[in-house]
Amino acid sequence: MFKTILVLGFLALAALLALKILLAILGAAVGLAVGLVALTLPALLLGALIYVVLVVFAPERAAALRERFGG
Repeated sequence: MFKTILVLGFLALAALLALKILLAILGAAVGLAVGLVALTLPALLLGALIYVVLVVFAPERAAALRERFGG
């Protein structure tokens, strides 16, 4: 009986340790993804702003760019 309780306690501790390691890896991956989004978002916004300016002031050039890069 005591041995069973002891084994279950060790299994519970091992499961908690495994969960902690898994969540740490998952947290690092999420942090890396958020960091990459934070780095690419300004470039995306700048490109969108340039495209909007082209659409307003040079629609022919914007259409040529849309055809070239849009497929």
